[in-house]
Amino acid sequence: MNGQKPDFLQQLMQRRVMRALSLYLVSAFVILQVADITFEPMGLPAWVMQGLIALLVAGLPATAVLAWIFDLTRSGIVRTDSTAPQAVHPPPRFTTARKIEVLLIAMLSIAMAWLMFLQISAHDEGNPPSIAASTSRSVAVLPFSSFGSEDHLASGMTNELTSALSSIPDLHVASYTFAALGDLSSDTAIANALQVDHLVKGSVQQANGQLRATAQVIRAHDGKVLWSLRRDQPLTNIFAIQDEISTNVAVNLQSTLYREALAASAATRTSNLEAYHAYLQALRHRALNWPLTVEYGRRAISLDPEFVPAITLLAQAYLTRVGGSIAFAEAYPLAQNYSRQALQLAPDYPPALIVQAHLERMERNYDAAEHLFRRAKQLAPNRPTHDLANFLRLRGDLDGALAEYRHSLSIDPLNIGFYGQALFAKGFYDRLFQMYEPLALTGTMRAKSIAVSNLALWHAHVGNQAEARRWLQPAVEFAAQTDSSAAIGAVALVLGKLGELRQATAYLQQLEDMQTRQYVSPAGLFWAYLGTGDLDRAFIMLNRAVDENVLILLMELKTSPLLDELRADLRFITVLD
Repeated sequence: MNGQKPDFLQQLMQRRVMRALSLYLVSAFVILQVADITFEPMGLPAWVMQGLIALLVAGLPATAVLAWIFDLTRSGIVRTDSTAPQAVHPPPRFTTARKIEVLLIAMLSIAMAWLMFLQISAHDEGNPPSIAASTSRSVAVLPFSSFGSEDHLASGMTNELTSALSSIPDLHVASYTFAALGDLSSDTAIANALQVDHLVKGSVQQANGQLRATAQVIRAHDGKVLWSLRRDQPLTNIFAIQDEISTNVAVNLQSTLYREALAASAATRTSNLEAYHAYLQALRHRALNWPLTVEYGRRAISLDPEFVPAITLLAQAYLTRVGGSIAFAEAYPLAQNYSRQALQLAPDYPPALIVQAHLERMERNYDAAEHLFRRAKQLAPNRPTHDLANFLRLRGDLDGALAEYRHSLSIDPLNIGFYGQALFAKGFYDRLFQMYEPLALTGTMRAKSIAVSNLALWHAHVGNQAEARRWLQPAVEFAAQTDSSAAIGAVALVLGKLGELRQATAYLQQLEDMQTRQYVSPAGLFWAYLGTGDLDRAFIMLNRAVDENVLILLMELKTSPLLDELRADLRFITVLD
């Protein structure tokens, strides 16, 4: 064996290549661990981590080549002379030290490969995850608590944070009605109900012009606090505090798209603190007291005429005819005016686009309306799309409507909306009753009132008289409590389907008496006339509903089985045309 060159493995050992690779892998592993901890809090984008991973991977073969060519000696770095005669050695013994060295290199290689795989999976910006696949980035902002009389500040903080985070495309932000949480108290139960992995909780307190705010990002399954904040600052800094909370929530959920989204969200708010307070009061009364919403909304824009969310809120209020309390002819021009103002100031503000979409719908500009609805969805992917779903039902596209209702439920699992009406039209009765019966028993007061009326009506229509009567009694009670024309009309229709014509007529009379004192929507009267069999007056109310663009009735026309008995009537065909 004299003069025989060492084999390749022996040369690797002699040239210390394996040792160099071992040191390189240890160093790379440490660098990746430090980067994983520090890059996100520093706000660095995902491509920085990806670039680092690529650099370290490329450095591995480069280290092997350099270790082969050069050697580290007491005289410094020298080139290894491959032509020098090599001493003859017996075959290298695979000692314990050598075994440990090889094992260490293997373990570090596996660990580094696994870490790189995790990092690439977590930071793949080129393929942002869908909402369904992005549970690790899912979050809900729970109602902030308040101390004293700052309820509007607390609810405002909750709404503003939810709105800001919802604008971030790579987060899944649950939207919900606070009251829908019901008796849920534990973080885990709330997170399960809202189908999210993280919760934002906090509090606000105002005193002598100072604001104390706290906030936490909590991982729901184990209660670990990922980030927390406590600020005692002048009240005028409330917007800076909101920005700080939103940014840190996004960073802790590993969002890579938050900067531009949060900047766009902040661009529509006011710098006038008094206007902001008035707007928060308007939000507080929305849906419960529309006239007060209008009063506070007008105060807000009188203080800041370019306050887009307040202008849009007024447009929304008049779009609903101030909760159905004023006539369409009075409300429609005001809704148009406020919508125009909002879009002139912020052409891509999603809530204003939705209002304008409804106004286009009222003008029968259906293609323009659908374009605006879909534009709003594109700009705000975390917002429920009930408006688009209802519009698609209006156009007779049940499958499209069902897809949007399901999308909305993935964002707001506690708000069924008009999903039930679409399921009813498709004949999915088992699914329908499975969804609505728990809601009728455990939902909020408003949700219960809607659910029991619908359950009574649907069971009566399909011939389940026992079930219809079971749900009729609570429907009657809720109708008496709410004094809602829609609820009263639904009771009259159920009674008519059950053959209780005298009682149905009594509820119709109640609506007619109410009409002498206040505005009553033609939708409730239409259902009541239909229940009593007075088709002539039912068609008068149907035509009035068309003239007034009463969406709650119009979206039933093309698909609802409740209207099947009218479809052959020439008057109904004329309405559809």
